Amino acid sequence: MKTKIKTMLTAVMFVLPFTLLAKSKLIQKEITVGVFQKLVVGDNIHVIIINDHHSAITLAGSPTTVASVNVEENNGTLKIGINNSSGKDMVTAFVPASELNSIEVSGNATVECQTILHGTVISVLHAGISAVKLKSDAALIQTMTTGSGRISVEGSYTNTVSRKDGDDNLIVAYSK
Repeated sequence: MKTKIKTMLTAVMFVLPFTLLAKSKLIQKEITVGVFQKLVVGDNIHVIIINDHHSAITLAGSPTTVASVNVEENNGTLKIGINNSSGKDMVTAFVPASELNSIEVSGNATVECQTILHGTVISVLHAGISAVKLKSDAALIQTMTTGSGRISVEGSYTNTVSRKDGDDNLIVAYSK
């Protein structure tokens, strides 16, 4: 009896993930964008900054969630968000960029770099609850966290200065 139960549980544990994957049809959608220096990321978006000379971002996720993603580009600012994000799944956005001077993150959005961001000064405003992970060789990175989110910076920075402002927001500057 115990052997039969173990065999059944093992079979269910092995087959269930494959069944769920088959039912969850993920799609990809490319959206052409121009040159931008500022990236604004809204709720339920996971941005992966990649080193690609392609002029399009790639969205990946469920069909209904990808369809609800709004991408706007205006005056050097690229905004990525989900219309009415409550109850929506996370969408991954692969964003080609090698030089940015500003990143704004809100809600449960996340940003991570698979490439090194170049620039003289990069400013990061994190008003969300999740993580931002940067890789950069910029001379100066200024960060401000107004929510419970975390920002990590990878690079060869010798000076780090941090303080809290009057509203108890954490401000950190990394410089060479």
